[in-house]
Amino acid sequence: MYTLESDKKEKKETEYIFNSAVKRLSMWCLASGLCFVFYVVYNLFSHGVSSAYMTYLFAWPLALGALPNLTEAVMIKIRGLRAVNIFGFASSDIYCFGVAALTVGSLLKGIFEIAGTSSVYQQRLMTAGWCMLAAGAAGSAARRFWQKRKGSF
Repeated sequence: MYTLESDKKEKKETEYIFNSAVKRLSMWCLASGLCFVFYVVYNLFSHGVSSAYMTYLFAWPLALGALPNLTEAVMIKIRGLRAVNIFGFASSDIYCFGVAALTVGSLLKGIFEIAGTSSVYQQRLMTAGWCMLAAGAAGSAARRFWQKRKGSF
């Protein structure tokens, strides 16, 4: 049964989820900006030696964090409540940990390249980051499949 009260409740819930997506988007943009500032400061003291991993350090949180949240915010505005919750809570956390692991792995790889050394732990961290990204995306896909199957999506 469709009522005015349920419409108001759905609109309020949509607005809350949209605001959450915008907050997450701003946090990812802030993280990307901090990575860029770190690169600039580190580059000042690197004696002219550079690394592509350090130069594009800001791209990990921007492309893998901000872009999905921007997509979610746009989908909420276009399609309303039925297009929300791209990630569930657990899969979202795993995905965010994956982005963080890739960012830190890239940071370490850049530092090691500039210093002229290497480490196996950096490669393991990057591999773990990719695995967490894949697990988070798989959890998201499973959640979307389950919602479609239940008819709530």
